[in-house]
Amino acid sequence: MSGKDLAALTNFKSRNSSQQQFYLLPEIRAHWYWFVVSFILCTTISLLYLRYATPRYTVTGSLLIRDESRGGDLGDGTVLEELGVSSFKNSIDNEVEILKSRSLMEGVVDDLQLQVRYFATGRVKAAELYDKSPFHLRFLKAPTSSDPATYNLTLTDQCCYQLSMQDQHFRGRFGETIKLPHGLAILTKTRFKPAKDDTYSILISSREETFRKYAEALSVSVTNKLASLVDLSIHDNLPAKGEAILRTLLANYLRLSILDKNRIADSTIAFLDKNLLEVTAELAGIEKGIALFRKNHKVVNLTETGRLLLQSADRYAQEENGQLVRFKVLTELQNNLLKDERFIVPSSLFQQAPGFAEIAAKFNEVQLLRRKALLTISEPHPRIAEFESQIEMLRQSLLEGIGDQMFELQISIAALRRYNDSIQIEIAKIPILEKTQLDFTRQQQLKQDLYLFLLKKKVETAISKSSAIAAGRIIDPPKANPKPTNPSHQLVLLMSGLISIGIPLGLLHLKNILDDRITGKTEIEENCRAPIFAEISYEKMPLGKRLDLNARGMLAEQFRALRTNIQFLNANKDCQTILITSSSGGEGKSFLAINLSHSLALAGKKVILAELDLRKPTIGNILRLRKVGFRELLTSAANLDAVIQPSPGELFFDVITSGLPPPNPVEMLALPKLEEIVSTLRGRYDYIIFDTPPIGLVTDARLLSRFSDLSLYVVRQHFTFKSHLNDINRIFEDDQFPALRIILNGVKPNARYQYDYGYGIENRSFFDKLLNKLKF
Repeated sequence: MSGKDLAALTNFKSRNSSQQQFYLLPEIRAHWYWFVVSFILCTTISLLYLRYATPRYTVTGSLLIRDESRGGDLGDGTVLEELGVSSFKNSIDNEVEILKSRSLMEGVVDDLQLQVRYFATGRVKAAELYDKSPFHLRFLKAPTSSDPATYNLTLTDQCCYQLSMQDQHFRGRFGETIKLPHGLAILTKTRFKPAKDDTYSILISSREETFRKYAEALSVSVTNKLASLVDLSIHDNLPAKGEAILRTLLANYLRLSILDKNRIADSTIAFLDKNLLEVTAELAGIEKGIALFRKNHKVVNLTETGRLLLQSADRYAQEENGQLVRFKVLTELQNNLLKDERFIVPSSLFQQAPGFAEIAAKFNEVQLLRRKALLTISEPHPRIAEFESQIEMLRQSLLEGIGDQMFELQISIAALRRYNDSIQIEIAKIPILEKTQLDFTRQQQLKQDLYLFLLKKKVETAISKSSAIAAGRIIDPPKANPKPTNPSHQLVLLMSGLISIGIPLGLLHLKNILDDRITGKTEIEENCRAPIFAEISYEKMPLGKRLDLNARGMLAEQFRALRTNIQFLNANKDCQTILITSSSGGEGKSFLAINLSHSLALAGKKVILAELDLRKPTIGNILRLRKVGFRELLTSAANLDAVIQPSPGELFFDVITSGLPPPNPVEMLALPKLEEIVSTLRGRYDYIIFDTPPIGLVTDARLLSRFSDLSLYVVRQHFTFKSHLNDINRIFEDDQFPALRIILNGVKPNARYQYDYGYGIENRSFFDKLLNKLKF
């Protein structure tokens, strides 16, 4: 192969390299109707899916949690702190876990009886009903059976009905109790009327399955770490049902939150009530004794000296009484802590001892955290054990503090009594009646102070209880999105459009991968170094019918272009021998040889067609010539002029057939006489065209290559195997055939190329014209 051929080949490939990335474009143009059909089918399926698919809606709501660390105070702790009552502390993380807790969702399932669902079956599908169901089934108790069951409802008349489950039938009247396998229930009618064409059924699921379903559908999240706002969402097929679930969940959460916060207040009030009863009884007895004493002894006035002494004694007595009060309170508190480990300590009673009050508040807070944690986790959990350990440690600290205070009070009381005894010596001179009166007064004052103290704390605790609010506040009530989140119309239609394009593209790509035949010119250019000399279109015609090269059709013009290329390739030679071969039979060598000879003859050239395919001759049969030719020339003394036959009709070229099939074709083609025959023909004709056997099967063509000036290798579209391109490359690189060129035969015009410009009628589809306008 010459350097000129290599340069031309390189330039041709570089001009077409930009088009290689669109290797499927010819297939897309040829099979454009696949995309139309795929688009119609995918769009129809997507519309049917959107029409009958069960939509799912998202119900959302938000809750503001009291969390002082995140600025979530709801403004209810100021008054309590002024009264000396400890305010409640909440953590948003704990509240989120409570909202996700099993007990809270189980309460929602039981309150709404979510395990009972109603369905209406129409002509196409069954739809779930909730608030628009014509019937309502209410169990008097939670269903005893956990097995799911479906009851088919049939109306026998306006007042009666029948529930059917497999082979069991249950008849009843609306509004009356009926006994079902799942328990006693009452079926009633609602304000909605049943449709005539629908059949109704009632599905009863297990409580555990229903809880898991809605627990998985519920989402509780904190969207902003700087705020104490909690977002809740749930997905359900029915918007009203989802709103009812979230609404009930929030109501139960707020109610339980208030109950938890009131437990400490209730415990404090109970403790104060018990002590108030005792103090009231004691104070009443003292006042009654004073009244009897004054009546019996007629005590009216005291001396000035006695008054002064009594004032001093009274001062020490008041201090002693105060210490006695504290000692009594500590004694009662110590007894309660020893009896009940879960006793709530009223820390507000000991404001004068800040360290003790702080321990008591921490003790109460840890107990409250333990109770909240038990809502979400069980007692064996390590966190509960940690709370138990903290409670016991704080309890021991409280007992130690109480003991220390009692010891200090005992010392103080003993000192006060010693001071009081010294005063009593001086008072001994005071009349016994006045002393007795003062004793009654001291006791009365002691009990009265204690009574007022306890009463004040009771009122403060009652205020704390009445002003307690929930740990959260609903900001956005549960509301369903008016548009379903699943399926998304835009997404489904978009996916259907992508699938409608992807399916044909995938099929075309798979077709190209699995097809082991040559599909077009681009594939040859990418995988073969030999240049393409011409393309011959496919045209269906009976065997033996010649091509009218005088016509203005596309195939005739292609042979004219092939003739012109041959004439310009070696224009200086007097005679050109053209060898035509291929990889296998059936690729169109004989068709190409006959029509090329005819085309050259129409140009005024003397042409002879030599049928050298001695194994399987076809040209003689196509042209209906005598079976005498090369065998007779090579094996006998036959005259050359005797075997040259003119082509029939107006083909204007001569033919030498192969003659009768010889037993040894290769040996005959190697005879020296063949060279003499070719030399004689060169002197008579302008073009000698050799029709040779396929090179991929036998070696005959290689023996004839020494006589040829131009070698045309026929490759047929969708017929020649891709693996044969490797053979062509090897032949081209080894220069086994002179001036090897490829003829692409059997090209279907609508597969890639269209022919117009006045030669033949252009018959292209709308899709082809559109692509042409877009410059594809």
